[in-house]
Amino acid sequence: PAQCRLRIGAAVDESLGTVAQSAQDFPRADSLFGTALRGYERLGESRRIAWVWGSRGSVAFQRDDWVAADTLYRHALAARRAIGDIRMVGNALNALGSVAYRLHHLEDAWGFYHEARVVLEQTGERAALGTTLNYLGNVAAAAGRRDSAAIFYRAALDLTVALGDSAAAGAALQRARALTGVPGDRVP
Repeated sequence: PAQCRLRIGAAVDESLGTVAQSAQDFPRADSLFGTALRGYERLGESRRIAWVWGSRGSVAFQRDDWVAADTLYRHALAARRAIGDIRMVGNALNALGSVAYRLHHLEDAWGFYHEARVVLEQTGERAALGTTLNYLGNVAAAAGRRDSAAIFYRAALDLTVALGDSAAAGAALQRARALTGVPGDRVP
């Protein structure tokens, strides 16, 4: 009975944390996620622990608290590696890449995104891979490597078109156009 109450309490706190995050009540969301995390740790629920570390990282990211986001996403990455969920590992690597990109640490961002690409290629998670290819294009463009950026944007475009994701394909096409200056639907 005590375990059951603890499990229900952690799940409720996690759900309420998600609601608070959606309402942009970030201090409340972080507090609720922290309480849920402690409950899951007491229960030894590794998968929920790995997920909630990422949720806490997302809250810090939304607050533009890059130091906290980096720390929390690193906890998420370690927990996700420990349970061997490579899809979750890929998502954590993308999150760390986004923090590094926001801090203008382009080499670090490149490294995280590149590792995420390798991991996501193993999972078959093509939508997440398309996002990662786009992120690699962003880093390459920010570093002044226009040819590399165009290659990654093109790969993201091809993948999103193959998936039938017209919104993502349109966004990838716009980025490629802006980079290359080629009008219309053609991307070199």
